Amino acid sequence: MSSHNFWPWQSTILDWVVPAFSSSLFNFLNVLSTRDQVLQEGFLQTYISTMKGEGFFKAMTNGLALGFTSSILRRYIMLKCLQYLKPADETELQGFNLLAYGLLSNTLSLLVTYPLQLIKTRLLMNSFAQPYYNGFIDCVTKIHHDEGIVGFFRGCEISVIENFCSAFLNYYCHYWLEVIQQPQTVMQTLFINPPLACIARSIICYPLDTVAKSLQCPHDSVLPPNMKTKFDVSISYAFLYPKQWNPFAGWLWYCVKQTLMTFTQSLLGPCLLRSIFLYVNGYTIAPLNPVFNTNVDPSLTPQQLRDGVEDPEEDEDE
Repeated sequence: MSSHNFWPWQSTILDWVVPAFSSSLFNFLNVLSTRDQVLQEGFLQTYISTMKGEGFFKAMTNGLALGFTSSILRRYIMLKCLQYLKPADETELQGFNLLAYGLLSNTLSLLVTYPLQLIKTRLLMNSFAQPYYNGFIDCVTKIHHDEGIVGFFRGCEISVIENFCSAFLNYYCHYWLEVIQQPQTVMQTLFINPPLACIARSIICYPLDTVAKSLQCPHDSVLPPNMKTKFDVSISYAFLYPKQWNPFAGWLWYCVKQTLMTFTQSLLGPCLLRSIFLYVNGYTIAPLNPVFNTNVDPSLTPQQLRDGVEDPEEDEDE
């Protein structure tokens, strides 16, 4: 049963809050990954310099509120775009339609929230001793003054391309995993396939994300100043000078973060909160028991159940 059978606030928690919370929970790993991508210091050196400069708690909370807000907003825009783009005669998107509409809505949500992501990256890359930006407002003001409106979308074209590649690879990775693992178990669907798909697509898409993050940070970027605006020059630099610039810097931090985030999201969403919401709304016999009540039609919404709406099929039989 899809989340639209829940009350609006319960659907909001499952569709928007849980993904954003799981992403924010491992913000420390995101900080390490971003800094390693831009500064190219190496796996251990990034961790050591971050712990010495800020400490665990400050690094964990650095950009946390902005990242959570950006995740909520992007998820909201993506779901709303899917709702309006989906044809009226299709109750559930499947196959190529799911990929096409999902890709379009994901790209639109990326374009809207990209300035927030860029500001978060700039704040994460602030110098420990002499920070260039003093908070969110100062960062927005300086970007607008130094670079204009275009500065808020620096590296956006690469993020869009990375988003396209990631969506295609994610879809086909899940598709082939489902084909290989027939019949699938709940453990494979929730806890095995998502990390495998994440690692597979990140091998191809992660270098693009590294280029985008480097372009977002002109003050700390490892790219030369004359290579910050053109996509083809940036990519050619990445492959012509592999010893000076590592496109997979921070990849290990990224894979650990995505795996833990997937586990947490699966536990909070489908496994725990979803089961509790089903029980609260009267569909199941116990909070963590997936067995439905025999006297309840799972296709009815909670409002219909409360109003005593009968099953249409039963009305026709009578």
